[in-house]
Amino acid sequence: MINTGIVILAAGSGSRLGFSKPKALVPLANLALLSHILEKLPKSCPCFLIINPADTQHFEAYAPQCALLYQEIPKGTAHAITENLEHFKHLSALIVLNADTPLISSELINQVLQQKPDSLVGVHSPNHPSFGQMTIVGNQVTSIIEASDRESNISDTCYAGIMKLSAQSIQALTNIQPSPMTGEYYLTKIVSENRSFSFLIAPFHEVCGINTPQELIQAETMYRQQVVQRLLNKGCHIACYQSMVISPETQIGESCTLDAQVTLQNRTIIGKNCHIGQGSILKNVQLADNVTILPYSILTDCHIQEHTTIGPMAHIYQNTHVGKHCHIGNFVELKRSTVQDHVKAKHLAYLGDSNIGCHVNIGAGVISCNFTPWKPGKQITQIQDHAFIGANCTLIAPIKIGRSAICAAGSTISLDIQKESLAICRAKPVIKESWRPKITET
Repeated sequence: MINTGIVILAAGSGSRLGFSKPKALVPLANLALLSHILEKLPKSCPCFLIINPADTQHFEAYAPQCALLYQEIPKGTAHAITENLEHFKHLSALIVLNADTPLISSELINQVLQQKPDSLVGVHSPNHPSFGQMTIVGNQVTSIIEASDRESNISDTCYAGIMKLSAQSIQALTNIQPSPMTGEYYLTKIVSENRSFSFLIAPFHEVCGINTPQELIQAETMYRQQVVQRLLNKGCHIACYQSMVISPETQIGESCTLDAQVTLQNRTIIGKNCHIGQGSILKNVQLADNVTILPYSILTDCHIQEHTTIGPMAHIYQNTHVGKHCHIGNFVELKRSTVQDHVKAKHLAYLGDSNIGCHVNIGAGVISCNFTPWKPGKQITQIQDHAFIGANCTLIAPIKIGRSAICAAGSTISLDIQKESLAICRAKPVIKESWRPKITET
């Protein structure tokens, strides 16, 4: 493992999968194939990524921890390495991975790290159309015949596309001759009777590459099954795993319940005993223990504290913090706001750029007016502890509602309200008795 580097071959196109982007950046469970691999790599090893130079801008955002190397003309796996030999000359060993194996486990990568150089990973897969088949003598691989070069099957044990090369083997790649069938320079040609490799066997699903839309669907199904199994082991309840999308970065606590069609994206962290209702979408959200998200709520970049209920159909986003024992109900939108404990906003409200104290009641139809076109930035609404905001109030920011103040229903509040005050800001009602519209006969 000393001075061992890892190189990922990622120069392939995603056209066969129906994407215009590079193959390594095709999404699986809302995360690029490459990202699934990168998160499992040890940080102690230098990482290299060989790509098509035309895709540089795409990869800079996805793999900042990797040194970007280039293969301008695709001439095979060995060619990708030899084009970049100067970057590997200081290494004692180099592990080669493919970017289209998102289900590879960190355990398998660690196993490869512990192997001696000049070793590889095999898989039992008879008649696989794209795997090279291995000739094994004793416990050593003495040759690998690529699928494009063989006329018949020679073995049920295949090369899985993962290899650990010694410094000597890295340099020897320059002596490889092109395939007479394809003209490509194959990495597998480094294996011979004079340079045999040891091997270990990996599960098929961890090393099977993705080359067709069908294989992409199969890999996503397998990924979901793995996620569900981990959750079941934690005592979670899963309603319909086939309809869920759960990012690999998401963390879910024990004894949670996930209903159908739930989507959990990016670094969403869910505490214990939470319930996520059907159709809800959470992206980069942190939920404390015992939080309930009712159906079809959308939460992005927010924090929700213990014993709070959100939804149904609530929208909370842009660095909003909601305290303990709150109820943010149906069709309530919170944006860039801080909500303290025991706040109720159960119906049809918009609270943007607001700071709301404890034990505040927000009635139906309340709106914080936080945008003035001729003023820079958004204006702040402050509502202090125990205030009561009646239904259909309009709060014109910047404004401050004092502690235990009451805003009567239907009021338009444009001035600060002192603590323990009652604000009634309505137009004087006009009632005309015995009145009816004049009807003009035509």
